[in-house]
Parts: sequence; C-alpha cells; structure tokens
Amino acid sequence: MKGNLSREMRRPSGSRSIARSILVVVLILATVVFAVHALALLYDGRYSVTRQDYWRIYALDLEFPFPINALYRYNDHPTFFPSLFWLPILYFFQNNQTLLFWTGQAVTLTTVGLLLVSLGRSPSLGLVPRLALGLLYTLASLWLGKINVTASGGFSCMTSLLMNAVVLGFLALGRLQTTESARTRRWLFAGVLGAGIVATFSFGTGMAAWPTFLLLALFYRLGWKIAAALAVAGVVNLIILLLLPNNGESAVSDGLSHLLPDLPQIIARYFQVLGAPWIDYGSGWLSRSINPSTSWRESSACSEWLWPFTV
Repeated sequence: MKGNLSREMRRPSGSRSIARSILVVVLILATVVFAVHALALLYDGRYSVTRQDYWRIYALDLEFPFPINALYRYNDHPTFFPSLFWLPILYFFQNNQTLLFWTGQAVTLTTVGLLLVSLGRSPSLGLVPRLALGLLYTLASLWLGKINVTASGGFSCMTSLLMNAVVLGFLALGRLQTTESARTRRWLFAGVLGAGIVATFSFGTGMAAWPTFLLLALFYRLGWKIAAALAVAGVVNLIILLLLPNNGESAVSDGLSHLLPDLPQIIARYFQVLGAPWIDYGSGWLSRSINPSTSWRESSACSEWLWPFTV
C-alpha cells in the first residue's frame, strides 16, 4: 500500500506533465534558434580577408616548408594541429577566409556536440536539466561577446580544437573509471594522452590540460600508475613545447637550457591559466566605480595588484 502511494506521489500530475513538455520544447527551440542566429551573425561579421596575427603567421608559413612552419610557435602559442586546417586552405584554396571560417565553425560545433554527449553520459540528470545545460553550452560556445575569436576561422580552430581534445580526455577518463577490460583501459588511456598532446600543441593554454587530467584521475581514483604517467607526460610535453622555435617575444624563455631558471615562472603561468577567468570575473565587480573612459587596470589599486595574474 505504501509502495503504491509513494509511486503515485512521484508520478507527475497532468498539469506538471504539460508544463514539463512545454519547457522541453522551449529549451530545444531556444537552443536551435540561438545557434542559427549566432551563426548567421558570425557569418555576417566573419573575417573575409587576412587580419591581425595571421599576417605574421602566413608570412612564416610561406617562408618555411611543411612541417617546419607548423612547428613554429607564434608569441609562444603552439599551433601545430590548428595549422593542419589552415595550411591546405592557404596552399590549395587561395587562402579563402570564408572556407576557413566555416572550418572553424565546424570545429566549434564539434565542441558543442561533444559537450552534449557528455550530458548523455550523466544518468543522474533528467531530460530538462540536460536540455538546460545544452542551451548553456551552446550559449557559451557561440556567444557573440567573443566574436574577435569566433569570427576568425583560424582562431576558432585553435581554441575549439583545444576544447575538443580536453572534452574527449574527460570522457575517456570517465570511461576508465568504469571499464574493467585491460585492453579497453589501455586504449582509453592512450586516448587521454593523445587528447593532452592535441590540446598542448593547439594553443598555449592547452598545457593546462595535463594538471586537469591529473587532478581528475586522482578524483576518480584511477591509481598511482595512471597519475604518475599523466604527470610525466605533462612534463615531457612542456619540455618539447619549450624546445619548439618561437617567432615572437614571450615571458617564458625559449630552449631547454632556460627551463630550470624559468621553472617558478612556468608554475606561476599554470596557476594564471587556471585562475585568470575567476580573477577577471571578480575584478569586474571590484571595478564598478571606475570611470568607463579609463582602463580599470590603470585606475584601481586592487586591479593593479591583480594585473599580473590576468596577463
């Protein structure tokens, strides 16, 4: 009797079921409408000609043959994997920036798709929370506030390819937690290592994938062997990154010979990468009284203290 009563109490009433159905439809429509609208606006504001850093990037790409040009860092940012998208367009499609724009959007939409897949692997979430998070992921990925990145096909390839690798690494680590087959675990761990490599050599902030994977492995209790392997892989990738040629000035010196003296600065960069979004968010609240005509970094004593952490 009590069991039947509890089931009846958990069963949604007719009005609640209708409201839930309406909410589901609204969330789906909002996601689709925003995505289509954002893509239309991005297309209208796309970079149809070479702009910004790509003058220097293309100059170097044309000066050296492949793969030497792809191995160069630009202002300390490795771009090996993203360059595999724009180099064929540069060589074979007359540097068609519209084609590169759609390539970047395809990579960005792949990020959204992977994030949605991660929601599908969360059995504790109901349909409405999943759709709400799907809308949030779509808003964050196609937000027009970062149009200086998303309007550029090359920049989109850099940042979104990094995110694709990180999300795939997260998914593989999650599978490692539940998979018992030794062969499957080896393949999954190889996937995590591959994701870290792609993230590292897609953009400068990709190095943050390694400590993130390490912390997640410890949280999942995957064992000290996996944790140690991730730590070693992160250090090896960092050394390789520092050995790559660089075409611009950077706070991190080039070459392995400068690794030990610059190690404290490298560690500080790790924390800057991980903490910069939160510090930028907090500094916005702290600088409300600043004259909008002046930079908050120049006007607030507190913001001046925060400035080194947001570079």
